[in-house]
Amino acid sequence: MNDLPEQPLSVSPSLASKYGVDGALLLGLIEQYRLIVKADELTLSLSALQERCPFWSEAQLLELLYTLASESLFGLQVSDDQLLISFEKGASQSVATPATKQAPAAIQATAARPQTHRLPNSRRNVPPSFGGGWRRSTNELDEIFEAAEQKRKLQIRMDVSWRPDESFYQLLQQHGIEARFAESHLDEFTLYYLDKLDHQSVWNQKFLAWVKRAVRDQESRSAKAERFNESSQAGGQHEKSRRDTRENRKRVTAAVMDLKNLDW
Repeated sequence: MNDLPEQPLSVSPSLASKYGVDGALLLGLIEQYRLIVKADELTLSLSALQERCPFWSEAQLLELLYTLASESLFGLQVSDDQLLISFEKGASQSVATPATKQAPAAIQATAARPQTHRLPNSRRNVPPSFGGGWRRSTNELDEIFEAAEQKRKLQIRMDVSWRPDESFYQLLQQHGIEARFAESHLDEFTLYYLDKLDHQSVWNQKFLAWVKRAVRDQESRSAKAERFNESSQAGGQHEKSRRDTRENRKRVTAAVMDLKNLDW
């Protein structure tokens, strides 16, 4: 085991099915750090996080962080190499923590406990009343409302002064897009989402998708214009050839009809 001196990373199967293996892996790593510092705001460097996940490039790690933040799992602020990851105060820390195994003593106690036979509960077989299904418990409803409230607090509304941060331009370089091209679409993007009254926890990911779509549209227009120019040039050459043929035919006809100009 000398080749693997570092601490292994764990992946929650339920989170992997919802956010993918990469997302579950990164969530588990962030949750481990959160349990260590016991705080709702985590400040760490991007380079330190990348050392724990050397299989991701810096751009891939940033894009994954923004994707998880867009799911309102946490708030995210990026400044140079520093990351500020914030959770709602009092939020449960069991989001990315895998279920703990039951202690052997507890297992033995459970096995030694005599089995009891309960009388059948007649209410279990009662069908639901008309107009609704089975009622949710009060605790379950409270958890749903609390999760929705936490998600709402992490989201912010688009503002006319919004600008992407430095990490956005790093993602642009990863996708081979010029910063000037992206900035030319910034006003259109902000005005669109101001009218939509939309809220997002991270706007960088939305703007990146907007710019990618603009790149595809521009490439499509350029390809159509190029095909049109090629078609026009080919049509012009064909028309010139037809015109030359008509002129030659006219000259031959005139020479045949003008018999007086023939030398006998």
